[in-house]
Amino acid sequence: MRAVASQRSPEVTKFLLDVVRDKSSDIELRKAALRNMSNGIPSADSRSANASGLEVKDLLALYKEFNGQTELQEQLLDVYSNRTEAAATDTLLQIAQDEQNLSLRKRAISRLGRRRDARVTQFLVDLVNK
Repeated sequence: MRAVASQRSPEVTKFLLDVVRDKSSDIELRKAALRNMSNGIPSADSRSANASGLEVKDLLALYKEFNGQTELQEQLLDVYSNRTEAAATDTLLQIAQDEQNLSLRKRAISRLGRRRDARVTQFLVDLVNK
């Protein structure tokens, strides 16, 4: 899977996304495809993500698409935590506040603990003071 993912192109990204979305595929294969599809994607200030992987807005939509597929949602939380865009932080904050699945909320909070963002700091302070 890693060898395929290393050949960054729109076709490879589509292939990996198809694997991730294929509910008949092994869950570990799907998670590996998601992880590899998301690793090494350029940041907003480098070359365009369109040519080599998914933009953060596309990754954010996947969380809702995978509702009820906890293992994939957990993998996405890890992916979001590796992204530097503000939208990824916003999504982690939203999940930490609103997610009904307690294990996903805890994972989002854990991933937020790695961020250096004033909004995250305030959220964590407020959480502790509840």
